[in-house]
Amino acid sequence: MSSTFSGVLFLIVGPSGVGKGTAITLLKDRHPEWVFPVSATTRSPRPSEVEGETYHFFSMEDFNNKIQEEKFIEWAWVHEKHKYGMLRSEIFPPLSEGRVVLREVDIQGFLEAQDKVPPENLCSIFLLPPAQEDLVRRIKSRAPISDEELERRLQSMEKEMSYANECHYRIQTVEGNFEYPADEIENIVYARMSEKRKEEALEGLS
Repeated sequence: MSSTFSGVLFLIVGPSGVGKGTAITLLKDRHPEWVFPVSATTRSPRPSEVEGETYHFFSMEDFNNKIQEEKFIEWAWVHEKHKYGMLRSEIFPPLSEGRVVLREVDIQGFLEAQDKVPPENLCSIFLLPPAQEDLVRRIKSRAPISDEELERRLQSMEKEMSYANECHYRIQTVEGNFEYPADEIENIVYARMSEKRKEEALEGLS
């Protein structure tokens, strides 16, 4: 797969409750120059949500049409209720401009993106959870959850963890330290973009 892109898509991967969203929120505040793509969904907007800022809201028919037209880099049907996806139009233009694009994805999204984005423009970062009891506490603190749902999430976590070594980088999160993952992601972005620029400079000399 050849590439005409000079930017890099950084995928933040990891189980539910590990702190992916918190890290991205911190990085948004620090780096307004980076691109944080807006997801598409078939669910209805909530009162505080704004089209194009929180999500791109589509009817099920429109979403399915975009699937047929291959407008998504990845998409998923969550609990067979609503569909969510990452539009090509949110990713490829900023990559063409040489920008940093940062996106939280689940395992399915991670696997699908690998087939759609050139490897030289893709960097995956897996956030490893702290001890299981710490992760359980995080999940419970977010919203009330049944024992059955908690067990389902823990089983899902075990499956997701099996993909950790397939990512380029792994960050061990620390209970109570929400800045640390953001700091480490930031360092990885700086290092990878510096490497990318050196690669392009060498290609220009050849």
